[in-house]
Amino acid sequence: DQDGFERRDFTIAELSSDAAWVREAHQLNSSRDPAAMQARVEAMNAASKTPPTPPPTEPLAERFAAATSAKAVGTELFKQGDVQGAAAKYAEAISDLGGPKGVVAGSGSAMDVDGAGGAGSAGGAGAAADELLSRATELLVTCLVNAAMCRLRLEKPYEAIEAADHALALDDQNGKAWYRRGQACMALQQYGVARKNLSRAATLLPSSREVRDEYAKCQVLSAEKKASAMEIF
Repeated sequence: DQDGFERRDFTIAELSSDAAWVREAHQLNSSRDPAAMQARVEAMNAASKTPPTPPPTEPLAERFAAATSAKAVGTELFKQGDVQGAAAKYAEAISDLGGPKGVVAGSGSAMDVDGAGGAGSAGGAGAAADELLSRATELLVTCLVNAAMCRLRLEKPYEAIEAADHALALDDQNGKAWYRRGQACMALQQYGVARKNLSRAATLLPSSREVRDEYAKCQVLSAEKKASAMEIF
């Protein structure tokens, strides 16, 4: 559980199979009923599974409008310092669009966007549908990146990485997604991976001083970690 994470440092001796706590764990496990333990594991797995969310049936144009509104509210909440509330609104927008893996078109037609009704050629309808899908995907990526930012503020780097990964799966040229993933890796002290992500972000966002400063900070922290490791040996 990320919220209850607590770092503990162990010596080599404490990790050996002869360590006192390892022997105690073996004794406790040997006294338990294997069938009961298996039943408990299966019950926990069943409880953790959530039923699949049915695909949206509302027209994409309606859901795009709802997602746009939810994103705007989320941004305002974030500016006011309500990060948890902002995260909830970004999640709402992501759900409106079909989920983090991509926009789901639903049952609506592209003509729902501009109110053109049934008039117009099939080619025009197809172009309108493509434009709506493109705009919805762009909005989804933005909401995923913003969700990653909120997760970072809430000190949930693994969730931030997950949101950034979804964003990059949809648009691997999004510099902010690389930046947020790099920040999350830094929070986990994974400086090597963080440098790669931040370097990519700096390439895509060459005018961003914020990204350059974060990359420089990562370089310093990485060097300090290496120096500390050398002192141990």
